[in-house]
Amino acid sequence: MTSKGRGGRQGPSFTIENLFDGYLHATEAARAKNSNDVILYRLRRVLGVLDGLGVKYLHELRERTLADIAASLEQGELSPHTVRGYAAAFRAAVRWGIRRNLIATDAMGDMVLREAQKGRERHLSKEEIAELLEALDGHVLQLPAALGVYQGLRREEVCNLRVEDVEVRENRLTVTASKNKDWRTIQLHPALLKYLPDPLPKREWLCLNARGSPWTGSWLAHHLRKVLDALGPKWSDVSFHTSRHTCASQMAESGKYTLYAISKFLGHGNPQTTQKYAHLLPEQVRPDW
Repeated sequence: MTSKGRGGRQGPSFTIENLFDGYLHATEAARAKNSNDVILYRLRRVLGVLDGLGVKYLHELRERTLADIAASLEQGELSPHTVRGYAAAFRAAVRWGIRRNLIATDAMGDMVLREAQKGRERHLSKEEIAELLEALDGHVLQLPAALGVYQGLRREEVCNLRVEDVEVRENRLTVTASKNKDWRTIQLHPALLKYLPDPLPKREWLCLNARGSPWTGSWLAHHLRKVLDALGPKWSDVSFHTSRHTCASQMAESGKYTLYAISKFLGHGNPQTTQKYAHLLPEQVRPDW
């Protein structure tokens, strides 16, 4: 994508890249060069996210597309303020397209990012875990979901997990592609064995999509979102990252692990990140002396 382009309606084949190019070309004279460079960079990043979500054409844009973009960027550990900057660039380009009748007026809704609920980390109960994994029975997403729930893996860690990283006989799993660039070896949750292929396949990547190709983080989140939407409104606030919160919460509530142990298991770079689960730890010691 460049900062130059042409507008003009091209029907269903009109791509989002065409839209961004046209918007940049039509509006660049009204902005300083530095501002143009920033918006160009943001739209390039958004274009990559949309490509990962499988959205390439204007007719594929939906009211929830902006929220999907924001969720994907947040999973990349961008701050909420930065994510809103990317969202603003996307919103401006879409509104430009709406004014030129490239996009249906009502296709995108109000394009307002809702504030996340404060002080609440959504996690699944044991009953919800069973319900979700049962709903995914026979689906290629079942194993990735189980790895998130039982091993606390991030979606990128799931996507980059190799068959050789799982050693069932030794009861361990090694994460070699973590966000913190540090390897970690963790024990296998007994329940995970139900969802692992037996025997393990002789291939490079453990989790493959329906086409037999490795997942990408955005594509994994996108497909799980479609499944969750089909399950009903109860699952509207659940995402793939919820499975990681679920793992941490279940460990904390069990009373068997310290926050430090949970932090090491999840691969938190800063143990303070795990502190949000402190309220779930059972009360064990009282200063009664």
